[in-house]
Formats: sequence, structure tokens, C-alpha cells
Amino acid sequence: LCEVDELDRSVPQDTSARRNIVSALRFLAGSIHADLKMMWESPFSRLKELED
Repeated sequence: LCEVDELDRSVPQDTSARRNIVSALRFLAGSIHADLKMMWESPFSRLKELED
């Protein structure tokens, strides 16, 4: 019975920790995506400037 109580207590902590990790990963993925988008667009914008 004691083991079951300990497991029940640890589950909510695990889920909140997982949510924190997931949100942190999403934030990182979003910022990396934005950086990549800027890096991808900047060479083309420079090419357009050269054409003008």
C-alpha cells in the first residue's frame, strides 16, 4: 500500500515536469525556426538588393 501511495504522489510531479520540458522544447523549436527563417530569407533579400 505504501508503494502505491508513493507512485500516486510522483505521477503528478512527473506530468508537470514533462509539461515544462515540452513547453521548453516548443519554445526552443519556435526560436530556432524563427532564426532559420531569418537566415533563409536574408540571403535572398540581399540578392534582391543587388539586382536593384
